[in-house]
Amino acid sequence: MKKLTFGILFCVLSTFSFAENQKTVSIEKDSIYFTDTSYSKLKKGVKKKDLKKIQNENLRDMAYKLYHNTYDAEYRVASYKATPSSQALAKELKIGYGYSQYENITGVFLEAGEAVVLISNLQDKEVQLFIPYWMRKPDVGIEPTKDPNGWGLHKQVIPLKEGVNVINVERSGNCYIHYFDDEPETAPIIKAHFLTGKVNGYFDASIHDNSDWNRLIDRAVSPILDAKGKYIQVAYPVEWFKEYTYNQGVELIANYDKIIFSEYALMGLDKYNKIPTNHILARVNFNYYMFRDGDGVAYLGDARTMKMVATPSIVIMGDPCWGFSHEVGHVLQMEQLTWGGMTEVSNNIYSMYTAEVFGNGSRLLAQDNYSRARKSIIESEPKISYLQDPDVFNRLVPF
Repeated sequence: MKKLTFGILFCVLSTFSFAENQKTVSIEKDSIYFTDTSYSKLKKGVKKKDLKKIQNENLRDMAYKLYHNTYDAEYRVASYKATPSSQALAKELKIGYGYSQYENITGVFLEAGEAVVLISNLQDKEVQLFIPYWMRKPDVGIEPTKDPNGWGLHKQVIPLKEGVNVINVERSGNCYIHYFDDEPETAPIIKAHFLTGKVNGYFDASIHDNSDWNRLIDRAVSPILDAKGKYIQVAYPVEWFKEYTYNQGVELIANYDKIIFSEYALMGLDKYNKIPTNHILARVNFNYYMFRDGDGVAYLGDARTMKMVATPSIVIMGDPCWGFSHEVGHVLQMEQLTWGGMTEVSNNIYSMYTAEVFGNGSRLLAQDNYSRARKSIIESEPKISYLQDPDVFNRLVPF
């Protein structure tokens, strides 16, 4: 049975590989009508009658639209710059790895099956297409916190090459150009053209307003909407944006940016002009209330949690403000302040500062940690080091 299953799988993969190669060759033959390998602009002198010779139906249809200036290239065709790698940032800022791996949002939703992506100006750089499974949930009957597949973000990773990329999408999803470089200033700007797929769009606070936000929510074809500000990147379910953030996209992203900036200011990155261009990602998950991992900050995709993190006025108040600052604090945790016993302490220095910035008051005062710390550390017999106190908030007191 196993041999038969393997044989069938091998035949399916071989058939797809053959079809993929055939389609690639077919599209490559038609490159003579376009200015570069992104196939996004017709060469001067190309006549309408020439376009009839294009073999691939999608390419031919697109070429006709280019000819008549009716092709809607927004999101489908875009240029992408390299972003500093996590390794480069970690070395420069003396922090760990935790910035977004999904920097170059495409705004394109690829359905499961065959897709065609056209790339130009790669110049031998290593670039991949990421299709994360944002909405992955534990199997039925599995306790979310004990998911054998873990809490992390799963994804399909597809290497991209110059020219024609005929790919097999395993699961439908939003896609991202994964393009990082230790020297981004000198890295080439690449162009990607999604010949297939649906446009979902994404919200960019630097160019969009709340009318754009509402339009993106109303027209979304994906269950997830991407949004980004100056420092934050968000990937939350459309249903909760519609419920809690309608008409308030600008405000939500601005408040997230303010929180992150307060931590940058405390680090001295603003003063010394060291704020990175990279974003910190906040995403949905279906395993646990709130955590941070190598992909950023993750929030549980239920109504209660999403209300707290998708409502602009709530994000900067009380526990939601503390919690986000705490998890972002893990991303920005500096090596110099994170020795043994400080993992859940040095990040809370950020939380304390940010809570004060937004007028939320001192959590240590509210919890009476100053007197409790004095009793357990200074007045106890035998006396202990503050790092021996089991209460992480007591450990925060000396700072």
